[in-house]
Amino acid sequence: MAQRNTFREDEELEESINLHDIARVGKYLKPYISRIVRILAVVVSMSCIVVSVPYLTKIMIDDAIPNKDLGKLAMLA
Repeated sequence: MAQRNTFREDEELEESINLHDIARVGKYLKPYISRIVRILAVVVSMSCIVVSVPYLTKIMIDDAIPNKDLGKLAMLA
């Protein structure tokens, strides 16, 4: 007997997602739209902060430490 839908083969989808399905889900999400927007804003903000850390480290290593600028180093630390 052949195995079906194992992890080695993808499952065949018989129906595709259409606009009606998306609209139905949207009705359920509508009361929570402000929370969703706030969460997405926090995620984007945190991503920007995480990306900026290596750049700030570069500035500390390339500019502040060689010039012995303790004020700039303290500001970036």
